[in-house]
Amino acid sequence: MDLAVTKDILSKLVESFVPEATQAQSFSEVDKFISAKVYAQDDLLCDMISRSLDIARQYGNQSDQQYFQQQLEFISAGTHDTQ
Repeated sequence: MDLAVTKDILSKLVESFVPEATQAQSFSEVDKFISAKVYAQDDLLCDMISRSLDIARQYGNQSDQQYFQQQLEFISAGTHDTQ
């Protein structure tokens, strides 16, 4: 949600302060910035879940293994709650 708010604020700034002739390019830059943030967030989350999965495997916790594996699949499919 934080990224959605950030994108909205940046878009409003572009609309307010960037000349119309260069707004399209500025909106494209905003999209690139937000995409990079989303990728970084997904990468961090994937790393944390992978580490949790490794710990669950180490201790033989089957229910946690299934849960963390499912969470990784959700991230890969783009359907995780954080996405």
